[in-house]
Amino acid sequence: MGLLLLLLAPLCFAERSAPSYTAATLVNSATELPIVSPGTLVSIYGKDLATSSRDLKTAHIGADGLLPVGFPGTGVTVLVHGLPAPLFSVGPEKITFFIPFELPASEDVFVWVTTNGSSGPRLTVHLYRESPGLFLLEPGVASAAHKDNAAITAENPAFAGEEVTLFATGLGPTTPPLEYRQVAPDKAPMQRLDELKVLLNGRAVDQTLIRYAGAVGGTAGMYRIDLTLPQDTPPDPEVRIALGDSLSPEGVQLKVK
Repeated sequence: MGLLLLLLAPLCFAERSAPSYTAATLVNSATELPIVSPGTLVSIYGKDLATSSRDLKTAHIGADGLLPVGFPGTGVTVLVHGLPAPLFSVGPEKITFFIPFELPASEDVFVWVTTNGSSGPRLTVHLYRESPGLFLLEPGVASAAHKDNAAITAENPAFAGEEVTLFATGLGPTTPPLEYRQVAPDKAPMQRLDELKVLLNGRAVDQTLIRYAGAVGGTAGMYRIDLTLPQDTPPDPEVRIALGDSLSPEGVQLKVK
């Protein structure tokens, strides 16, 4: 027995590998592109990022409405310029987190992951003023919903003239502003709503057709855009959103019959 314990000892006390990732693997969670901004949901891909997996659940949000910066049993912290970032999910190969609004836009910040005391590389990441991106249902198809919250799909498409909801990230501050780690109230419109455009096949939808654009209540970094589709909306148009000079990626369809 003594010999067996001696042989197993190196396995029990072996040093854990430090988290491994690069600047190219830190991306906007909606677009999978390395263009991120304050108030954006961000994913980082790599190896040895965590020893177990956790997803954000209602129980993790405190009675004060604050998002967690760590999950019990995972030992994972993401630091953005020294500020612990609210976490949405952690796993050995992917972490999704929220870049707080308190961080400076149009500047470089440092980002690094610490797991059980072992730190990964310190990345230099540029934070843009905005980084609009539409979440996807599947590759090339926008995540969107009918007014009854049913998903818009090829089998359950939208129709011209219908009110639909698009889901996005990277659209900047809201009113009221969200404090550090705070989840959004039911209504928190974008501050720069007058600069938002929804384009169908490259043509901007009339601004009066955008019913609401702002945070999804009870979350952070998730935005919804409620709009009425124009009566002349063609089948399966390409859909993009623009804020200022920034555009979401091309090649994304909204399923319309």
